[in-house]
Amino acid sequence: TIGIGVYAMTKQLGERYGVESGVMINNVRNDSPAAKAGLRAGDIIVEADGKAVKNNLDLIRAINGKKEGDIQVTFVRDRDRKT
Repeated sequence: TIGIGVYAMTKQLGERYGVESGVMINNVRNDSPAAKAGLRAGDIIVEADGKAVKNNLDLIRAINGKKEGDIQVTFVRDRDRKT
């Protein structure tokens, strides 16, 4: 695992944060791969390995589908898109 807890964005949250879909990080475990990559609670993951993330299952599929190497995650923080 990458060490995060997430929940799917609702339409209202998406409008508030300026995203159409994604999953919001609500917890990042210390010393996890996600923490080392700089992800924080409140970030919204919108893509993983170039594929849209619309819900938790999309994220899990992207992580499980990667046999080796790093996963590229695109996320939104303060309405700014980062990779």
